[in-house]
Amino acid sequence: MMNPKLWGIEQIVTSGLYPFSRGQLRHLLTCRHKNNLNKIVVKIGKRIYFKMPEFDQWISDHSCKPR
Repeated sequence: MMNPKLWGIEQIVTSGLYPFSRGQLRHLLTCRHKNNLNKIVVKIGKRIYFKMPEFDQWISDHSCKPR
């Protein structure tokens, strides 16, 4: 059984809850050491998963704030 707090790229894209395409998520993962996503990503074997509560917080922290 998959941990509901760990989601793969496909789960994020197909959920419809997040405005990211597969390519955008792959780009974020490629640059994860620069954008602090490395703290939110879990790598198990060759697969990469996002810790979803932390990913939601990361999105909130990097959203444009109204002035």
